[in-house]
Amino acid sequence: MTIERPEDRFGDRDETLADGPVEPAPDAARPWLTEQRCVHGLLRALHTADAAAREARVQAVLAKIAAPRYRVLARLPGLAAAAALVALGVYLAWPDPDRLPRAEAMVSRALHALEEPIDRDFTLHVDVERGERHIEREWAITIRPGRRFLVEGESPFGRFRAGCDGELVWFQPMPGIRGMDVPLAEARRLTERFGEVLDLGYLDLDALLRRLPQDTELRCVGREGPGIRVEAIGTVNLPHLALRSISMLVDDRSGMLSEVRAVATGAGRSGEVEARLFYRHVGDRELGEGAYERPW
Repeated sequence: MTIERPEDRFGDRDETLADGPVEPAPDAARPWLTEQRCVHGLLRALHTADAAAREARVQAVLAKIAAPRYRVLARLPGLAAAAALVALGVYLAWPDPDRLPRAEAMVSRALHALEEPIDRDFTLHVDVERGERHIEREWAITIRPGRRFLVEGESPFGRFRAGCDGELVWFQPMPGIRGMDVPLAEARRLTERFGEVLDLGYLDLDALLRRLPQDTELRCVGREGPGIRVEAIGTVNLPHLALRSISMLVDDRSGMLSEVRAVATGAGRSGEVEARLFYRHVGDRELGEGAYERPW
């Protein structure tokens, strides 16, 4: 059986392809002819160089279809309501730049970043008050998970290097000179050689972050560029050291600590020592675990 196509039945009534006048189309041909005229109109609009004429045709088409479309929506209130609900849901789910995350979550992200097997470089500025004495020091420190750290800077005895490979803490007055080392558990007697200026608690950011949710009340207080400012209300008690005021800037994307400010107090041989600490992250390196071993 042969199926007769619309173009076979009504092709001679399509004036878009005819060279002259054509006979009026019967009612049965109108749907097919409407489709033909629409297609030819679109093709003509696409291939017309006159931009003004093309814009006029587009506006005319929009004017004709706008009213019927709105009438359809008016007859379908359920569809309009669904569209409104979708728009509201998108608005509510869209990230609000003024909305701050939970402080506990930001500390958790910072701790996770410090647990990555990466060597992270910081500068540490220490401003120490010990009785009437005022001492300022600035060190370059590198930390790696596993209680590994390197420190280089000035002490009351001059330039020094120190480090820890996770088990042994070592101190070297200057390169090329044999220093001294002690097990990590006995590190207190080694750090006393720094004149109560350096405490290993200053370098243990991992321990600090882990104690924050337990010892203090955390709150996010604002955004600073890509960072979230987190403040801790309370005291973090580390061995031989109490951190009483803590403020940190945590990168909102990576979780990395951009900076940490803290006020620490501890008991020294000549009385209580107060230190204002300022850590600033300056970059990351790939040193490997061997870089933290004693150099002699």
